[in-house]
Amino acid sequence: MTRRDRDILHAVGRMGQATTDQIQRLYFGDRSTASRRLAKLVALRMLDVHVPNLSSPNVYTLGKAGLDMLLRLGADRQELHVSRVRRHLDEHLRALNDLRVGLVVATRARMDVSVEAFHGDLDLRRAAGAPPPAYLPDAVVELVTTAGPMVLIVEIDLGFETRGVFAKKVDATVALWTAGLPCCGAAAGTWRPAVFVLSEGRARSLAAVIERRGGGPLWLVAELQRVLATGALAPVLATAEEVSATPRGVPLPYRWALAPRT
Repeated sequence: MTRRDRDILHAVGRMGQATTDQIQRLYFGDRSTASRRLAKLVALRMLDVHVPNLSSPNVYTLGKAGLDMLLRLGADRQELHVSRVRRHLDEHLRALNDLRVGLVVATRARMDVSVEAFHGDLDLRRAAGAPPPAYLPDAVVELVTTAGPMVLIVEIDLGFETRGVFAKKVDATVALWTAGLPCCGAAAGTWRPAVFVLSEGRARSLAAVIERRGGGPLWLVAELQRVLATGALAPVLATAEEVSATPRGVPLPYRWALAPRT
């Protein structure tokens, strides 16, 4: 077992489940090397591998031997997750972890920004207990930039949620922001909500909802595939207000970056 092996196990435990591509982007230069090493960890029962269906990538979860080893090394059990893998891949968790990996990889090439913590929905739901709070986002990302701390309140939208349900999330954030209150533990003035969608059409649809509920200048909007292709710290975001004001047929003004280069 190498230090990289232990890092892989901890990363998979934090994510709940991870695909071959996600692990490769974090720890390997090429897919074949990643696949060989992952096969070794599976053989040692450090990881469990799942194939939901023939059109889905391999999915890895923390194995019992891997969990036991991490705990012996002092890992916090509350920070580790073993998410169930069913017949169909959990696309929402996959998208959330794609964003997580994209942020980590992007900050490695920068000295002026770092990801201090990424609290995914598995963390947030575990910490919230029962009953959960009125508003629980998909992730809370703590960034540190040269301009100071920034906390991103993340919503991952795959197009299945109704606009009415999404509007309640907007209402919750607008009420907190207007009152100058913290959100999900983030101090007032440091947090900003952002929704990551799969298409321009969905970006326009949700931006219209946000604008109507008074969150146009507050909320950020981004297309997830653009973020992953261009880089998570590149200018890949726009305010909902800007998206709503952009006529059909005109490209959306993605010009905001989470951490502009200084």
